[in-house]
Amino acid sequence: MATTSFPQFDTASVEETIRQVQEINERMIESSKKAGRVALDAYEKALKSMLGFQEAWPVLANSTGSRPWQRHTLNSSRTSAPPTSRPPAKP
Repeated sequence: MATTSFPQFDTASVEETIRQVQEINERMIESSKKAGRVALDAYEKALKSMLGFQEAWPVLANSTGSRPWQRHTLNSSRTSAPPTSRPPAKP
């Protein structure tokens, strides 16, 4: 019966490899967190911008300088806009 020999590993090199893998994992996690924060900040900014524009709709639609077709367009768009968590601004 033949005996099987297993390769021998240097403990120091194994520990160094483990340390490198852990370091890479930590950097990947930090990079992912940063990218997630950037994406959430951009999303929040876009939502605030849309909300501000939606709240400005009544002012734009009822401004004295606007033409009838502009008021009609703005008013019809406003009624089809999705509801927000805040009540609409009063004109």
